[in-house]
Amino acid sequence: MDSSVLPQIPQLKGYGLYEQERCPFWDKVGSCRHGAQCVRFHERPKQSKTLVFRKLFDNPIRTIYNKPEGNGNGKINLTRESKSKNEGEFVVMDVKIDENYLNKIADQIYQDLFVEFALKYGEVDNITICGNFNTHIGGNVIVKFKDERSANKCYTDCIERWYNERPLFCELSPIKNIDNAVCKRFTQTGRCEHDIIEMNNITTSENVQLMKLAFQKSDYNSKSLSNLSKFNLHLENIQIQKVQNDNRLVILKNVVHDLNYSLITLKHNLLTEMPSSDILNSSDILNNNITMKNNQSIDYEENIDHYHAVSTSISNGFTLIAKNIFLIKYFFTQELHDYPNLFAVTKYQQLSTEFNLLLKSNITRLKYQADTDFVLNLYISDLIANEKDPIDSLQWILNERLLYFENLAHSKIPFQDLLNYAFVTVEFINFVHSRIPTIVNRIKNKTGANNWIHQTSFQKWNKWLHKLENLKFDNDEENQFQYIFKLKNERISKSVFDKIMEKWNSQISELLLDNFNSRFDKSFYNLTDLVILLRYTLISFKHFTSLTKLPVKDDNIINFILKNWSKEYFIELTKKLTEFESISDLVLKTYDDESLIHSILESSSNSCLFDFKDDFNLNKLLECSLENDNTDKVFSLLDTFKHHLKSTSNSIESLKNLSTLVLKPLLTIDDYEDDDFWIEISNKLTDILSTSVNTSVSILNNSISNFFEKVSDLLKTYNSKISNSRIIYIMRILVQLEEKIQLHDFYDTFSKYSKIDKRIDIAKLIDPLLESYFEVIIKSTYESKYSIKFKDIFTKRFTSKKEYSEFMLWESIFDDKPLPTISSIEYSELLISFCTDLITIDGLNHSNMYILPSFEKVRQNIINLLLKDIEGFIKNLKKPEESDEYFDKKILLTYSDYIYTKLLLKSDFVEDLDIKCFSELTKSLIDDTFRKQIISSISESYKTQSLMYYPLSK
Repeated sequence: MDSSVLPQIPQLKGYGLYEQERCPFWDKVGSCRHGAQCVRFHERPKQSKTLVFRKLFDNPIRTIYNKPEGNGNGKINLTRESKSKNEGEFVVMDVKIDENYLNKIADQIYQDLFVEFALKYGEVDNITICGNFNTHIGGNVIVKFKDERSANKCYTDCIERWYNERPLFCELSPIKNIDNAVCKRFTQTGRCEHDIIEMNNITTSENVQLMKLAFQKSDYNSKSLSNLSKFNLHLENIQIQKVQNDNRLVILKNVVHDLNYSLITLKHNLLTEMPSSDILNSSDILNNNITMKNNQSIDYEENIDHYHAVSTSISNGFTLIAKNIFLIKYFFTQELHDYPNLFAVTKYQQLSTEFNLLLKSNITRLKYQADTDFVLNLYISDLIANEKDPIDSLQWILNERLLYFENLAHSKIPFQDLLNYAFVTVEFINFVHSRIPTIVNRIKNKTGANNWIHQTSFQKWNKWLHKLENLKFDNDEENQFQYIFKLKNERISKSVFDKIMEKWNSQISELLLDNFNSRFDKSFYNLTDLVILLRYTLISFKHFTSLTKLPVKDDNIINFILKNWSKEYFIELTKKLTEFESISDLVLKTYDDESLIHSILESSSNSCLFDFKDDFNLNKLLECSLENDNTDKVFSLLDTFKHHLKSTSNSIESLKNLSTLVLKPLLTIDDYEDDDFWIEISNKLTDILSTSVNTSVSILNNSISNFFEKVSDLLKTYNSKISNSRIIYIMRILVQLEEKIQLHDFYDTFSKYSKIDKRIDIAKLIDPLLESYFEVIIKSTYESKYSIKFKDIFTKRFTSKKEYSEFMLWESIFDDKPLPTISSIEYSELLISFCTDLITIDGLNHSNMYILPSFEKVRQNIINLLLKDIEGFIKNLKKPEESDEYFDKKILLTYSDYIYTKLLLKSDFVEDLDIKCFSELTKSLIDDTFRKQIISSISESYKTQSLMYYPLSK
């Protein structure tokens, strides 16, 4: 702050105080170049309407006044800036800053202060920005309020406030009339070092001086003056015309200020009244910041109940500003053309642009039918402000909302919101089109309250606005009402309107299809998601049934969507179900690779593949496979195929539900119902459903049948050289297949919606194959290694005369008969070895395979084979010619082996065989009691050792 703000101390003269002379500069401009050194009195009132803010405006043009300075020797040293003139001169330090830039800075300060002070403290009468280059005035801002109360409130608040990162220094000022502070020399010459520059100064007082100076010389010889009264009227008109012409720029500045104030007020009211949630920000739409949760749209009924339409005051505010813009352009056309760099002109152009942007933002964001009256006023505002024909403004609304709709269509906004926006747009346009004749009549009617000058702020400038060129008007209407608004085409024919709407509907249809296709691409790989998308789309259209007629090529949009959706759905359905063929091919390919099979079996040998609870074992298998880097892709594909089957079933069920859902009554947003149309859509969905079921069943049946044919052929082709590892691998695949592909559930689901002619029982296909593969494993193991060994045991037993150690373990009962208690050791060991080789293939344990039910029959067959071998041997055995003291015991031992083998079939053994072959060789077995004792003893021994004979033991 400069020294002028320091407190003043009255000067003393003699022995007492004397009344100081008031400083005229301080009273006039609120500042003094002498500051505290001034000998005159500087009043600082406690109550005033005027405030001075010191150094608030930082003038970018720094001009200093240079005077020659002495060097102490009586000589003058001229600085670089003052070489041209010893008396001193103004030096511009920054000449690059033009008037437009200066006006822009000053206008920003003016706008900030005016809005803040007017809204917070009270009505502002005048704001003056001092653009002087001297230090005591330059940068000061003088603010005058309508009353002292507002000024005092502003002073109290602002002494502690900051602006532009600097504290505010303000004080009450004795200035009474700011107009007197403006230097008259600057007004006449445009340059004065004592002047202050006044920006946006608003005044309503008439220029009396101009009236006095108007046309001092009159034309007394004019033939148009027939008498003295006409002459006086002519003279008065000439004087008025001159005053008007001389003050047109001043009036332009004031009406532009009124326009600026009205626009600021309108923006403030919009922000106050309109909730931010009702305004869709275009930048958010372009950045896809609008999200859709679970494809659910907003609840329109609830929103409509809580939505408040734009108030009438705001709606009418747009039309008043539009009329202001038109009247300024109409009355000041010449000034706008001749003074393009004038601040008022550039400000008017800026305000016009801002108003058009405000029109655009409001015409695009509206999404409720309650705002039809507001849309009508926006339409009228565009028509007036931009001097358009009715059809042009109508096309403008459609184009702007189409561009906005395009941004919405490429965002994540819910589909139902898109339909609502399109529907509301059509409603707006139809409403506006129906009111165009009324709008035209109102525009033409300029009498009384309908006169735009009376409606706007132009009313207070009414007598300054007459166009008095040549002292007459060629147009009587213009002479009477001062202005005229011309429309080239006042009507829009029905054919032209229908053509415009047809084109717009086609464009909307394309954008809706683009949005649907983008959602379709994201759901394409999941059949259930595809049906959900279709359901969401159809139900959204059911809320807006009137939009189902939107054209797409030669059809409506719903039929077009259904046609393309069903086509892509069947493609994806076929693709999902035919994946089983790739599984089949991969199984056969893996079957030919022995090393790969071994690595797969090695990684999965410790996992049980037959008790599938939540895919636990499959996950274990995959984890183990990944660790060993020997992943069996077949198991992974089977798991994926299982999910595809489930997805297919779910999609079929959803499709059926949808065909019913579209027929249910629904409260529509557009109050338009077409039951016949939705019945037709339901029938089409039913046809798609039936085709989907038949296609799915046919594809799956063919794929499974082909697979089992190929697997069955493997036994025929490779029977002679097939390895047990390959058999185990195929068996594991079959077990997985039975668990994953639960065809009975699949058929049960599909049979609800369509008749299924052919059903495949996959268990009946798998069980015979598993049984055949078990037989191959058992027979190959038995015949290749153990068939001869079992026979050799009995052959060697009766050809040698040695005593077996088992005899010593037998018990002696009545009659001193030895009672066998265990089977022969060599037979038991060979039997255990045989069982071990069955469950261990290539060093890998596959014991879990033998718990399958299909192994039971094979198990019984191999045990019966062992029994038949024993029976056959005994039947062919004859008593030795030479004496053998252990012969009877050997027969009993063989009988024990036979009983032991028999127990493998059935643990609760009951003798049901013809023992004649044994009793003929030893008479001790004729005794039933003795045989029962043997069976009981062997059974007890078997119970303690049965687990050792898995998988042959039961």
